[in-house]
Amino acid sequence: MTIAIIDYNGGNTASMKNALTRLGFSAVITSDPKTILSADKVIFPGQGRAGPAMRNLRTAGLDVTIRNIKKPFLGICLGMQLLFDSSKEDDTKCLGIITGSVRKFREPNMKIPQIGWNTVTIARYDSLFEDMPNTFYSYFVNSYYAQTESAYVLGKSTYGTTTLPSAVRKNNFYGVQFHPEKSGEAGLQLLKNFCELGTVERNKILVIPAIDLIEGNCVRLVRGNYDEKTTYSENPLGVARSFVAEGAKYLHVIDLDGAKQGKPINRALIMKIARKAGVPVQVGGGIRTFEQAKNYLDAGVERVIVSTSALSNPELIRRVIADYGSGRIVVSVDVKENTPATEGWRKTSLESVETLLQKLTDLGVTDIIYTDIQKDGTLEGPNVKRIREILKKPFRVYGHNNALGTEFLCCL
Repeated sequence: MTIAIIDYNGGNTASMKNALTRLGFSAVITSDPKTILSADKVIFPGQGRAGPAMRNLRTAGLDVTIRNIKKPFLGICLGMQLLFDSSKEDDTKCLGIITGSVRKFREPNMKIPQIGWNTVTIARYDSLFEDMPNTFYSYFVNSYYAQTESAYVLGKSTYGTTTLPSAVRKNNFYGVQFHPEKSGEAGLQLLKNFCELGTVERNKILVIPAIDLIEGNCVRLVRGNYDEKTTYSENPLGVARSFVAEGAKYLHVIDLDGAKQGKPINRALIMKIARKAGVPVQVGGGIRTFEQAKNYLDAGVERVIVSTSALSNPELIRRVIADYGSGRIVVSVDVKENTPATEGWRKTSLESVETLLQKLTDLGVTDIIYTDIQKDGTLEGPNVKRIREILKKPFRVYGHNNALGTEFLCCL
């Protein structure tokens, strides 16, 4: 694999090459258009000012070269900003690859430039973030920030009261405002992910046992029908501990009474499981308000699960993401005969699954659970075809597997 680092007298190319070397990748620092266009990956580091950088690119003909790159491309810091239409810095016309403009921080009493560590919160899942937490620290040095359409934003950061895109993507063009080569393990993981885009088949599967609760007991419903209930245990904590003893790294607990009644019913039992199970727990069922979600998250639950009925109250999703990060909330996309179902699967929506998924993307949701209600509780396995389609969307996807074996996991 050939990795080209663009040399245009405007980027810290040596530190980038050293970082790639530490990761086991070889790279060439070059300004030769043929070498850049033939490379498997292209990295465009940047530091300095927009005006001189664009002049250097135009003088070398590299502005045309960059626009013609078809392989994965990563712009860093100024290298990201130059991907937009224009910059207020030196009133510069930039490359125009991503719609948007770059402007200067102008809050009163704000220290400019931003220098140091800041958090990046994933706004839209992408392979660039494989094996990374939904919120991570990165190292920034910038006086300017981009403004662009939400469709291009992969990650967000906040400086002062200004929210800025810290990771963007349009087709094969990626950009990050921070310096991954200076951002510790998270930055190196991001560089590794970029270099491996399209070359590594990822088959990692996290199996999460589910505990469904009705009246304090572990149950299973068939197709969400409360009248077709099988009780498996009257000791949910014991079941949780047995799952962990068998190697479970995560638990999925659903308050079915809460889902039916529209408010948490088995909260005390769920919190007992969360405190004593010894692994992270995600919880759903009856979480319809921000206060209900907050109560669970503040008490130690790792993630809350809200159903698609939460879209009638999108502020719930926005506030959880704003206050806790996108990694602390999952939306359960429950589908009955190709139509989203809500309120404990007892009602269906008028909108399509595609419309629903787009709304979730716009809200900043990164994790979803997909359930085909017609398969649920039947031990027939998941709807593999539909899950494969959803895996193409910008989410981490969790699917219910109701089979007694592992053959369906291999299909995914």
